[in-house]
Amino acid sequence: MTLIFEDDVEIDPTTFAQSLNLAKTHVQKLGYIQFQVRDVIDQNKVQAQSEAAQIIQPTVTPLRTSAQFVSYETAQKLLNITSKFDRPIDTFLQMFWETRIHICCVVPSGVTDKTQEIGGSTISKNTSLKGKFKKEYGRFSYRKKVKKFSIQTLK
Repeated sequence: MTLIFEDDVEIDPTTFAQSLNLAKTHVQKLGYIQFQVRDVIDQNKVQAQSEAAQIIQPTVTPLRTSAQFVSYETAQKLLNITSKFDRPIDTFLQMFWETRIHICCVVPSGVTDKTQEIGGSTISKNTSLKGKFKKEYGRFSYRKKVKKFSIQTLK
Protein backbone atom coordinates (compact mmCIF):
# COMPACT_ATOMS: atom_id res chain seq x y z
CA MET A 1 0.00 0.00 0.00
CA THR A 2 1.15 3.50 -0.76
CA LEU A 3 -0.10 6.76 0.68
CA ILE A 4 0.66 9.66 -1.67
CA PHE A 5 0.34 13.40 -0.99
CA GLU A 6 0.93 16.50 -3.06
CA ASP A 7 3.00 19.18 -1.35
CA ASP A 8 0.21 21.75 -1.12
CA VAL A 9 -2.16 20.04 1.32
CA GLU A 10 -2.91 20.40 5.00
CA ILE A 11 -4.04 17.52 7.20
CA ASP A 12 -6.62 17.69 9.97
CA PRO A 13 -5.13 14.99 12.23
CA THR A 14 -8.37 13.77 13.82
CA THR A 15 -10.51 13.60 10.67
CA PHE A 16 -7.68 12.20 8.57
CA ALA A 17 -6.91 9.46 11.12
CA GLN A 18 -10.55 8.33 11.09
CA SER A 19 -10.68 8.36 7.29
CA LEU A 20 -7.33 6.60 6.97
CA ASN A 21 -8.44 3.85 9.37
CA LEU A 22 -11.48 3.16 7.20
CA ALA A 23 -9.39 3.31 4.01
CA LYS A 24 -6.79 0.87 5.42
CA THR A 25 -9.51 -1.71 5.91
CA HIS A 26 -10.70 -1.48 2.30
CA VAL A 27 -7.77 -0.40 0.08
CA GLN A 28 -6.78 -3.95 -0.89
CA LYS A 29 -10.29 -4.68 -2.18
CA LEU A 30 -11.00 -1.26 -3.72
CA GLY A 31 -7.49 -0.56 -5.05
CA TYR A 32 -7.46 3.23 -5.18
CA ILE A 33 -9.00 5.57 -2.62
CA GLN A 34 -8.80 9.35 -3.02
CA PHE A 35 -8.79 11.73 -0.08
CA GLN A 36 -10.58 14.54 -1.91
CA VAL A 37 -10.07 18.20 -1.04
CA ARG A 38 -13.41 19.18 -2.58
CA ASP A 39 -16.94 17.97 -1.98
CA VAL A 40 -17.78 14.89 -4.03
CA ILE A 41 -21.17 15.91 -5.41
CA ASP A 42 -21.73 13.32 -8.11
CA GLN A 43 -24.01 10.30 -7.76
CA ASN A 44 -22.19 8.05 -5.36
CA LYS A 45 -22.32 4.39 -4.43
CA VAL A 46 -21.38 3.74 -0.79
CA GLN A 47 -18.70 1.03 -0.62
CA ALA A 48 -18.01 1.13 3.14
CA GLN A 49 -18.68 3.29 6.15
CA SER A 50 -17.79 3.86 9.77
CA GLU A 51 -19.29 6.22 12.31
CA ALA A 52 -16.94 8.98 11.15
CA ALA A 53 -16.51 8.45 7.39
CA GLN A 54 -17.73 6.78 4.20
CA ILE A 55 -15.94 5.36 1.20
CA ILE A 56 -17.94 6.21 -1.88
CA GLN A 57 -17.57 5.44 -5.56
CA PRO A 58 -18.64 8.41 -7.70
CA THR A 59 -20.08 7.89 -11.16
CA VAL A 60 -17.53 10.37 -12.50
CA THR A 61 -14.12 10.27 -10.83
CA PRO A 62 -13.35 13.72 -9.39
CA LEU A 63 -10.29 15.57 -10.61
CA ARG A 64 -7.39 16.22 -8.20
CA THR A 65 -4.72 13.94 -6.87
CA SER A 66 -3.99 15.83 -3.67
CA ALA A 67 -3.97 12.68 -1.55
CA GLN A 68 -4.58 9.03 -2.36
CA PHE A 69 -4.11 5.56 -0.93
CA VAL A 70 -3.22 2.91 -3.51
CA SER A 71 -2.86 -0.84 -3.15
CA TYR A 72 0.31 -2.47 -4.47
CA GLU A 73 -1.65 -4.39 -7.12
CA THR A 74 -3.36 -1.24 -8.40
CA ALA A 75 -0.08 0.71 -8.40
CA GLN A 76 1.51 -2.05 -10.53
CA LYS A 77 -1.45 -2.00 -12.90
CA LEU A 78 -1.19 1.78 -13.30
CA LEU A 79 2.54 1.58 -13.94
CA ASN A 80 1.99 -1.08 -16.59
CA ILE A 81 -0.62 0.93 -18.50
CA THR A 82 1.14 4.30 -18.25
CA SER A 83 4.48 3.69 -19.88
CA LYS A 84 3.26 6.55 -22.09
CA PHE A 85 0.54 8.98 -21.19
CA ASP A 86 -0.78 12.04 -22.93
CA ARG A 87 -2.74 13.83 -20.21
CA PRO A 88 -2.55 14.78 -16.54
CA ILE A 89 -2.89 11.80 -14.21
CA ASP A 90 -6.17 12.97 -12.68
CA THR A 91 -7.87 13.11 -16.08
CA PHE A 92 -6.38 9.72 -16.95
CA LEU A 93 -7.80 8.25 -13.74
CA GLN A 94 -11.27 9.43 -14.79
CA MET A 95 -11.10 7.03 -17.74
CA PHE A 96 -11.97 3.80 -15.91
CA TRP A 97 -13.10 2.32 -19.20
CA GLU A 98 -9.40 2.41 -20.13
CA THR A 99 -7.80 1.67 -16.75
CA ARG A 100 -10.43 -0.77 -15.42
CA ILE A 101 -9.86 0.93 -12.06
CA HIS A 102 -12.89 2.46 -10.36
CA ILE A 103 -11.64 5.21 -8.07
CA CYS A 104 -13.27 5.57 -4.67
CA CYS A 105 -13.20 8.55 -2.30
CA VAL A 106 -13.23 8.67 1.48
CA VAL A 107 -15.37 11.48 2.91
CA PRO A 108 -14.75 13.49 4.93
CA SER A 109 -11.09 13.18 4.06
CA GLY A 110 -9.37 15.45 6.54
CA VAL A 111 -7.25 16.84 3.68
CA THR A 112 -7.44 20.49 2.59
CA ASP A 113 -5.93 22.14 -0.50
CA LYS A 114 -3.61 25.02 0.43
CA THR A 115 -2.35 25.92 -3.05
CA GLN A 116 -3.57 29.53 -2.97
CA GLU A 117 -2.30 30.15 0.56
CA ILE A 118 1.23 29.11 -0.40
CA GLY A 119 1.41 31.18 -3.57
CA GLY A 120 -0.86 29.46 -6.08
CA SER A 121 -0.07 27.32 -9.08
CA THR A 122 2.58 28.34 -11.60
CA ILE A 123 0.71 26.66 -14.45
CA SER A 124 -0.64 29.13 -17.05
CA LYS A 125 -0.07 32.28 -14.98
CA ASN A 126 0.36 34.57 -18.02
CA THR A 127 -2.51 33.46 -20.23
CA SER A 128 -4.40 35.97 -22.40
CA LEU A 129 -8.16 36.45 -21.99
CA LYS A 130 -8.74 34.62 -25.28
CA GLY A 131 -6.47 31.80 -24.09
CA LYS A 132 -8.31 31.57 -20.77
CA PHE A 133 -11.69 31.41 -22.53
CA LYS A 134 -10.46 28.72 -24.90
CA LYS A 135 -9.04 26.73 -21.99
CA GLU A 136 -12.26 27.01 -19.93
CA TYR A 137 -14.41 26.02 -22.90
CA GLY A 138 -12.14 23.04 -23.52
CA ARG A 139 -12.42 22.01 -19.87
CA PHE A 140 -16.21 22.31 -19.96
CA SER A 141 -16.45 20.28 -23.15
CA TYR A 142 -14.04 17.61 -21.86
CA ARG A 143 -15.86 17.25 -18.52
CA LYS A 144 -19.20 16.92 -20.29
CA LYS A 145 -17.82 14.13 -22.49
CA VAL A 146 -16.24 12.31 -19.51
CA LYS A 147 -19.53 12.43 -17.59
CA LYS A 148 -21.52 11.19 -20.59
CA PHE A 149 -19.08 8.34 -21.24
CA SER A 150 -18.89 7.44 -17.54
CA ILE A 151 -22.67 7.11 -17.33
CA GLN A 152 -22.88 5.12 -20.59
CA THR A 153 -20.12 2.75 -19.50
CA LEU A 154 -21.83 1.98 -16.19
CA LYS A 155 -25.07 0.90 -17.91
